Amino acid sequence: MSNFIYEGPFGKHIQDFVQLKKAIGYKYDTEARHLKGSVNIFV
Repeated sequence: MSNFIYEGPFGKHIQDFVQLKKAIGYKYDTEARHLKGSVNIFV
């Protein structure tokens, strides 16, 4: 399991979202990696 550091204006929100998904049982590893790439667009 990788923990990405999300930066930018939506970083905290995305990190909270990924943590929620993992807490309720989803693996959410590939999706988290894709979101990490998307955050860089907004920086």
